[in-house]
Amino acid sequence: MKKSIKLFFAISLVLSIPVFSIFSQVTGDVNKDSSVDIIDALITAQYYVGLDPVVFFPEFADVNCDGETALDNLPMIFMMISLILL
Repeated sequence: MKKSIKLFFAISLVLSIPVFSIFSQVTGDVNKDSSVDIIDALITAQYYVGLDPVVFFPEFADVNCDGETALDNLPMIFMMISLILL
């Protein structure tokens, strides 16, 4: 049962979120270090609460590709991280 739930979320994520953005940069990799990890989520959270992260590329925080760098992208970054760790 646990495997089927993980598989469901993995397939849902792959089908609903374009993984690559312009210039083959990974969507969700807001600090451009070639991986989506907890640092990307923390930097994105800093941006959303009004802090000014030193390295932040907001165009890569638009994980759901709706044209906005909005707060609803942060949970998707966490989902991407959790799928990587599975």
